[in-house]
Amino acid sequence: MIETNEPADLQQQPVVLKTGRVAADQPGRRGLEAKAATTAALADEPDERPAGAPDLTLLFPSLLPVPPFPLDALPPGLRKTIDQLLKVRLTDPAFVATAAFATIAGALGTAVYLQVSPAEQEPCSIYGINIGATHTGKTVAYDFTAGELERLDMETALQSRVPAGRQRIAKVVEQERDRRLRQAIRQGIKVGEADFAVFEEEPPAAPAGLHTTNDATYAGLLDILEQQPRGILLTHQEVRSLVRGTMLRSPAGRAILLQGYDGGPYRRSLHKHPTLIPALQFSLCGATQPSRVVEVLDSDGDGFASRCLLAYPDIQYRADLPDRPNAKPIGFGPLLRRLSALPAGATTFGGQAVQLEVHGWHKLKSANRPWSKLAADLSGDALVSAFARARSHALRIALVIEIAEHGLAGKSGLPRYVTEETMRVAIHLVNTFYLPSAERALSHMRGVGDTDAFLRRIARWIAQNVDARGQFNVRVLRMLPRSPTRDAAIWEPIIDRLLQARCITTLQGNGKAGRPRGDFIADAAFVAAALTLA
Repeated sequence: MIETNEPADLQQQPVVLKTGRVAADQPGRRGLEAKAATTAALADEPDERPAGAPDLTLLFPSLLPVPPFPLDALPPGLRKTIDQLLKVRLTDPAFVATAAFATIAGALGTAVYLQVSPAEQEPCSIYGINIGATHTGKTVAYDFTAGELERLDMETALQSRVPAGRQRIAKVVEQERDRRLRQAIRQGIKVGEADFAVFEEEPPAAPAGLHTTNDATYAGLLDILEQQPRGILLTHQEVRSLVRGTMLRSPAGRAILLQGYDGGPYRRSLHKHPTLIPALQFSLCGATQPSRVVEVLDSDGDGFASRCLLAYPDIQYRADLPDRPNAKPIGFGPLLRRLSALPAGATTFGGQAVQLEVHGWHKLKSANRPWSKLAADLSGDALVSAFARARSHALRIALVIEIAEHGLAGKSGLPRYVTEETMRVAIHLVNTFYLPSAERALSHMRGVGDTDAFLRRIARWIAQNVDARGQFNVRVLRMLPRSPTRDAAIWEPIIDRLLQARCITTLQGNGKAGRPRGDFIADAAFVAAALTLA
């Protein structure tokens, strides 16, 4: 058992299962054996669904369980803000908190860094990825957090945009200046003697201070970082389109994605005119579905997965997720506006330093010992790297929480210290949620516990082909073009499992030979859930 060295109010409470029973005793950071015991405990739980309700759990991969996000552990200002967002639209606190951490880090960029010790600094950079099935609230969390910073960017861009008429006039003036200069050179007049006094100089419009981007190419991203030293927040509601799209799919793009996590100078060679970016630093905020985890995280084991703060809460499809109400959430707008206005540093560690208190450093040192031990004992490069980077994640979360709490309290500027209490909260979040969540995601990426892929394909096929009354015939569906398989030996046990789970029921009536017709009716909730499967 791992000792967390945390006070009683922040030590992990027993994991309460959905049925109300308490799972097996689990420390702040559970090993693989403890998780296997918890999974077995979940399997042994009695069924407490309403009579006749279908069991939809078999539609989703059997994954390692993750405790609920410890929202109560957050300091009061940040906790109250997230609570207000959750009251507006149903989503998971883990989604909102993770997106908030990444968004705040992206708004700050090089304006601040954490001075851990005289010889160690951590940049303000967080890669946050929410993982969840369709209709679990990932987009809601994105809109509440990264969406606020995107709207702030749009507002800034509209204010600084040069009117179209002025742009046309400036272009005409520039063309005339070039014409006169070429004429003067042909006539043998020195360039300095050319008279351009007739044209008034107009100061160039200041470029908009972008904080976010979701569609830049690799070269375009470097152009943005050349124009402003703060760094940038990479945002996308489907992060696969970002990290596997036109922007970062090349080896060079993947390289800057990895380097941007830790910052540092970057030498760029383009058209034989190399340029130096003093601080290649950015954050990332996005979401993806469980079926796309492999495409997002797995890239030849290059370390991208371990750099990400993964939120993979133990939730499934929610048919009761309400529509967007008319009420506007308070959101992070005022906080982001204040933070993004802070002066940026010219280099990665050129902004304002926030010191880590000595007691917080000792707390981090105590927490890092079990992380390092687990990293040495576990197998799998991605999982080992995730535990090895737990220390860095805790430091960056602590920095963001301290700054957010400082700003939400109405204080100007930045705090001077990351306190021991804030460091304790960050360690608690890493232990009780983010490391279990990373283990869940990386196990899913390797296919562990995902033995029912055929069942989900057939379930989705049934849901796509039922009639208006929800009825279908197994033999007809099995023989249709593009059926997952026509092998009856595969279909029969799957149909039996769906019957036992009350996802489908047999229609009354027998064939001429006395055998069932193969006609069934699908439960409406089963159809809705199966259609969300990828």
